[in-house]
Amino acid sequence: HVGELWAMLNVLDPARFDDADRFLASYGDLQSAEQVRALTELLRPYLLRRTKRDVDLGLVPMEETLLHVEITAYQKTCYRAILEQNRSLLLRGADARTGPSF
Repeated sequence: HVGELWAMLNVLDPARFDDADRFLASYGDLQSAEQVRALTELLRPYLLRRTKRDVDLGLVPMEETLLHVEITAYQKTCYRAILEQNRSLLLRGADARTGPSF
């Protein structure tokens, strides 16, 4: 939506994009190729475009390490209470002002 585009551009550069009505009058319908070209040129300084040659292809492949950690007995109890929809166990010791006391 062109109005949302103007709002973002107004945040980025309020001095240049100060009039939403003028922006919408120029680019609101985008019916012609000339309008699209003009809008593209207007946006060019605000866009970051990276090409393959700009990226360092010499990076080493990512290494992923998985650590398996046992959960505590209390975590198991809470997990089982959630699965079984056992609200009384989950709310045990709960106070209306402070919430559950784990």
